[in-house]
Amino acid sequence: MKFFLFLIFIFLSPICNALQIDRTSLAYSHNSNIETINIRNNSSEAKSYQASVYVWQDTNRRHQVKTFDLFPSPTVFTISAHGSQSIRVGLFTKNHSQDVKGYRLEIQQLPQNELMSKNINTGMQVLYSVNIPVVVFPKQPLNTQWHWNYLKNSHQLVFTNTGNSIISFKKCLFTDDHGVTHKPKQRVAYVFPGQTLHISTPADKKITSISQSIYDFKRQTSKTITLPQ
Repeated sequence: MKFFLFLIFIFLSPICNALQIDRTSLAYSHNSNIETINIRNNSSEAKSYQASVYVWQDTNRRHQVKTFDLFPSPTVFTISAHGSQSIRVGLFTKNHSQDVKGYRLEIQQLPQNELMSKNINTGMQVLYSVNIPVVVFPKQPLNTQWHWNYLKNSHQLVFTNTGNSIISFKKCLFTDDHGVTHKPKQRVAYVFPGQTLHISTPADKKITSISQSIYDFKRQTSKTITLPQ
């Protein structure tokens, strides 16, 4: 039996509906055209879903623009109770730019009665959705680089992605001159090439180091950086 790496529990009613997905992201090299994702319906009744792909235009907020660069198959399907379904996502447009391109694969649960009426694309009510990052690498090698800057007067840490990869933060902590570790107040998720991320720090603390763990969709790197004082 296939082991599912990522389990998402979404509570829609007093009954718990569980959807299992075996991939937390999809990544295409310059020579790959197809990626497959497997999902499982852990509930005791059949569920219907719709799969769509969007351009990833805003890294940390929901901003969707439909695209035909990638196409999932099937797009609409029903999974029986405790059953599973494989979705093949085909890449039709290669990445000829210098930077990694980002997309989002969205899997939405659809109401059964509306599905039967075939009202798929005319304002159908969606019960819930799961959003998965999709990256398409350029032909040139991946270059993951970044830079931290500490703005003491404005009490901010500034992270700049200076490479061509999309950087995912798995961990971000900063330590003050008393050895106390702090977490960013705002959610730190993804930073696109050339993008700058500002992280507020306590006004009464002097930050001395940053502990980070980042992922560029190929490898994860953990590092502690001592800031110049």
